[in-house]
Amino acid sequence: MHVPHFPEMSLFQAEIVFPSEAGTEPGQIIVTFRPAASETPSDDNDAKPNRILHIPLCPDTRQLEELAIMMHQSPTKGYNMGAQYNDWFSEWFGYPVVLAYLGPHSRRVLGSFGPSKSAAHAGWLGSLGGEEEERITFADTAPYLLVSATSVDNVSERLEGGLDMDVTKFRPNIVVAGAKEAFEEDFWAEVVIGSGKEGKARLLLTANCVRCQSLNVDYATGAMAQGEMGNVLKKLMKDRRVDKGAKFSPVFGRYVFLDGESEGQAVHHLSTFISAPSHQDS
Repeated sequence: MHVPHFPEMSLFQAEIVFPSEAGTEPGQIIVTFRPAASETPSDDNDAKPNRILHIPLCPDTRQLEELAIMMHQSPTKGYNMGAQYNDWFSEWFGYPVVLAYLGPHSRRVLGSFGPSKSAAHAGWLGSLGGEEEERITFADTAPYLLVSATSVDNVSERLEGGLDMDVTKFRPNIVVAGAKEAFEEDFWAEVVIGSGKEGKARLLLTANCVRCQSLNVDYATGAMAQGEMGNVLKKLMKDRRVDKGAKFSPVFGRYVFLDGESEGQAVHHLSTFISAPSHQDS
């Protein structure tokens, strides 16, 4: 399920609780269903107990049914989490839904999105023997997605009535602040986080992200937005159809893979944003 086809997915909010350092708490995902604002009285907006579901972060799969899953023509396997979870989601969606757990499985990265096939990185990785096939989980195309705060501001300027674009609708893992120009990230090849004795985490930017109707979803109603916020995709169509491989879709953001040598590298979260790379580093 993907939000442009099932916009009601936006009514579910997820929170990750990581395992405790002592190992006494295994970790969980807490999902809260918030009914569409137009369907509930104002005093009923808070989450009720039956609207909250606790899902183990690492469930025991020994008794779970294995599923064959096809996502964007990249197949994998998963596990059916069972009636306890499926029934809860089905009740609030209003139709049968299966919650699938990926477990140890993964999906093949298609096309030229992976670093080993990216024009900007293939030669460099090849010289290091980096030919191992990249794998992803349930992320659409790449493990991470980067956008620029400057570009988000550009979208806000296109909206009438002083509206601000909600950056979360671009689904970024990383938001970079400080870019001098909007959309200069289209041409970035890498971003490095951290320095000094603790080392660096090197992010490889492999391809532009082309956008769909998910930008127009109203998170409060679980449907396509009305007015200006329902025209975000159309407004980007005017000048952001810059990818020759996707002539009818606007570009916003870059797909990101972690350099293999940076796996396990600790990154300290100092602020909400990281600074934009200089043109020499891009």
